[in-house]
Amino acid sequence: MVGRVAHHHVHLTSVPGGRAYDEALAWVDRTHVATMRQSRTGLVYDVVDVRTGVRRQLTSKPCCSFTLAADALRTARTVPGIAPPSPWNPRWVSLVVLIAVAGIAGAVLVARRLRGRA
Repeated sequence: MVGRVAHHHVHLTSVPGGRAYDEALAWVDRTHVATMRQSRTGLVYDVVDVRTGVRRQLTSKPCCSFTLAADALRTARTVPGIAPPSPWNPRWVSLVVLIAVAGIAGAVLVARRLRGRA
């Protein structure tokens, strides 16, 4: 339905063609509206002329869940795992380096205190 305001009243008229749309998104200009409808394959975005009912498809978006599942089943592949280049865990290496730096800093502080007392 399209409405026109005249003398504080809205006059509704149906768009020719009688097609169903799920959502009117925005007016494109004075006589065209962007719409969204669902089809069997997904969402379809159209521009509809409200005077004549002629629609022009802008784009479509497939149903993601079915498309992704179908693609995953059709093209399922496995690849061999690649061993890491080093058996050392970088977290443990970082911890050891941090402890060593803290130990050296502590030894330097103790040496300065002892040197200052003598």
